[in-house]
Amino acid sequence: MSIAQDNFSAAWNRTKQSSVLVSVTAGILLANALLLLAFNATASAPLQSINNAISAGYVLFLLAFLLTRKSFYKLYAFKAGLIGLALIGTILVNAPHVAAVDAIKYLSIYIFFLAARHVKTVSGSLSRPVLAALAIIPLSFALFGQSRIYPSWVAFSYFPNANTAAIYFTALLFAASHYLTSKALVIQVIQVILFQKIGVLLATFLAIGTWYFSSFRARNIAFVSAVVIAVVVMAQAGFLSRFTDVAASLYSDLRTMGISGISRMSYDDIIARQGSTDLSGYFRIKHWLDILSLYAQGGVGTWLFGYGPGRSPFMTNEGLIPHNDYLRVLAEFGAINFIFFLVFNARILLSLPSRLQKTFFTVLLIYFFTENLIDNYASMAIFYFTAGLYITASQNRPALNDHSSR
Repeated sequence: MSIAQDNFSAAWNRTKQSSVLVSVTAGILLANALLLLAFNATASAPLQSINNAISAGYVLFLLAFLLTRKSFYKLYAFKAGLIGLALIGTILVNAPHVAAVDAIKYLSIYIFFLAARHVKTVSGSLSRPVLAALAIIPLSFALFGQSRIYPSWVAFSYFPNANTAAIYFTALLFAASHYLTSKALVIQVIQVILFQKIGVLLATFLAIGTWYFSSFRARNIAFVSAVVIAVVVMAQAGFLSRFTDVAASLYSDLRTMGISGISRMSYDDIIARQGSTDLSGYFRIKHWLDILSLYAQGGVGTWLFGYGPGRSPFMTNEGLIPHNDYLRVLAEFGAINFIFFLVFNARILLSLPSRLQKTFFTVLLIYFFTENLIDNYASMAIFYFTAGLYITASQNRPALNDHSSR
């Protein structure tokens, strides 16, 4: 057997091993969806414990997988080492007050991406049947079931709220864009309008504007025009009423009173001023300023390593997590982890091979400003694992083409 044949055989064996990793990841995501459905249908605490154990265990398994790969040490040892040291520093500084689950969720976004970067793939996404099943499972529960965990007026399917559902389906469309191409973005616009959530709606429109208005090709203009027409039609039909009402009131108060003025208002004053109990925008401003104040009042240790993963609900006036993942990473994990988090996501965005993929990932990065998305295990797994697959596939295709042309 020739050296070329030996090399090709070795590459083929690595590809088969890597495809197993993709299949196992898909299986974990499907198990997560089914266990969430069963837990919400039965309110069985053991099911939740099993799901959490499987999810956390798989993150640790992927970490072990990476630590056994020579390519990991060659390509990522220094960068991953810095991230690991920063996270260890946060845990040590805040050791009595660290929520292990929150630390693992934060770590998982790096792990899923790096694991996908070690998959020898040219396809670039999860399979169609897996993505279809991941969509059908929650949609079927939304149609035929009812959560026994979350109130019906706020939950969607087995998700605690529509924000969580919206980012989950955005993640699926990001993965499905490999097959649907630009149709995935049209579906994204429709789904965020139907969910009536201001944060993801703004994130979607800003992302489209960023990547499609920047080029005046006829195809781009036609696509953006179609999106604008769809938005106008849905606005006339009343689908955007919540967005226009809440955004207009908040924008007016920001202009006249400023952020500091809103932060000093009581919720009773805000309700009386705007004539509505929909205070999502006002709540976020007050909560964010509270968190920033706590962070600023800390010492050097707090500035560098935060006040501890999962501590915000126990320290803030609202008793809630930050509703802003950038602020959450800064306050709970510290400035060092915050810088790594920004650089990590910026590198992914710039490395994604297509504008469509960049658009979906930009939706995530913008939506980080207004929600707690890192808490959503399945959504983050799909986003970061798929991003890693896309980048890996784009780098593997030239090598495949070179081999096939010989």
